[in-house]
Amino acid sequence: MIMIDVLIPPLDESFDLEIDETITLKDFVNKLTDIVENVRNVRFRCKEFGLFSFTKGEFIKEGESFELQGIRNGERLVLV
Repeated sequence: MIMIDVLIPPLDESFDLEIDETITLKDFVNKLTDIVENVRNVRFRCKEFGLFSFTKGEFIKEGESFELQGIRNGERLVLV
C-alpha cells in the first residue's frame, strides 16, 4: 500500500489516498471517481480520465500497475 495525493482541478481539491500499488489506471480512476461523486455529491459527465504525475512529468500508462510505472509513496498526481 502506498499513499498518494490526487489533485482534481475542476473541484479545486486534492485527496490523499492509500492505494494498492498493483492497481491499474482504469481501476484506480473508476474507484476514485466513485468516491469523489459520493463524498462531494457531484457527477462527472465524462468517465475517460488520465493521471499526470508531477514527479515523473508524464501521464500514467493505462495497462501497467502503478508499481511497474514507479509510482511511490507521496506521489502527487493530477486527474485530467
